[in-house]
Amino acid sequence: MSGGVDSSTTAWLLKEKGYEVIGATMCIGTMDSTSSGPVRCCSLADIEEARRVAFNWGFLFMSFI
Repeated sequence: MSGGVDSSTTAWLLKEKGYEVIGATMCIGTMDSTSSGPVRCCSLADIEEARRVAFNWGFLFMSFI
């Protein structure tokens, strides 16, 4: 889950249809050629938004960073 409209709506629709929904965010870093550190594909704010959506709709959320 990104916390955005598409993934959040999909999670909600599945939950409404009776599926067991588990939200997950996997943040895979890639190396930037101009620096020596990893570049994140998502921010902490994005992860927190996805967690908040899952919490509000009553399903488990996990993040892998």
